[in-house]
Parts: sequence; structure tokens; C-alpha cells
Amino acid sequence: RHIDDDAAAMRRRLETLGTPAPPSRLLSMLAGRIERLPVVLQRETVPLFCAGPVPRWADVLARHAEVPRRSVDRWMQRAGLAGTAALLDAARLARVWVPLVEGHNAQVHVALRGGYRRVAMLSGHARRIVGVSPAYFGKKLTVNEFVDRLAAHVLRD
Repeated sequence: RHIDDDAAAMRRRLETLGTPAPPSRLLSMLAGRIERLPVVLQRETVPLFCAGPVPRWADVLARHAEVPRRSVDRWMQRAGLAGTAALLDAARLARVWVPLVEGHNAQVHVALRGGYRRVAMLSGHARRIVGVSPAYFGKKLTVNEFVDRLAAHVLRD
């Protein structure tokens, strides 16, 4: 009582109803580029935006796809993507929004569940990619701005 009936909290909840989560939205924005990749790479990149684990390194993704690392990056560049590392970074960071902003979980818990060893790694990663510390995600960025900045990090034009 008197916790969930705050007008601002209710507005945020209503705005998120029916709105896909950032990983799904990011995948949708990148889908045209991912379709240009060979099927073996598509099989490895699409799940990055689902519930499965995100590999820590680009070499791991290449190994799983059974494609040489340099070939993976060449295919990514031909498809208009910034590269394997940028794709992994964006996929990992996209998963942070919901538990952090909408779930109000502590940064330390979100960082560990998101594959970051320390909160400082998540903070540095967020500042580098979206320009905002995770502590300010819901305050300085809307979910649309967040996803747009992730997409800009991954797309090459």
C-alpha cells in the first residue's frame, strides 16, 4: 500500500506494458544486418538477444560457429556491423535495463547476473557504449534512447 500507487511509478509500468524488452528491440533493429550473415553465424548471433548466455569473448562465438575469428569479423563488416566484440557488448548491456531500471535490483546483482565480474566493469562498459552510468539509466535515458545508442554502437554505416 502507498508503494505501487505512486503516479510516476504507475506511468512507468503502463509505458512498459506491451513494449518488448531492450534485447528484443535491439535484435529487431539489427535483424536486416544479421540476415546478411552466413547461417552458421546467424545461429550464434540471434540467441545473444534471448535468455541464453552471452560469450565473454569474440573467440568463443567464433569457436561455437566453427568459423575462424577473422572470418567472423569480416562477415560482420560486410553485413554492416561494427564487429563481433561490439555485438557481444551490446547484447550483454541490453539485458541490464529490465532488472536494473524496471526491476529496481541492485547494480551489484545485475552486474554479476549479466556476466560482469565487478560493478565497475558494468559502469565502464555502459559509459563507453551508451554514455551514461547504469545508476542513471532510468533517469537520463529512456528505454528508446538506450536501445538507439546500443544499435548505434553495433551498426556501421
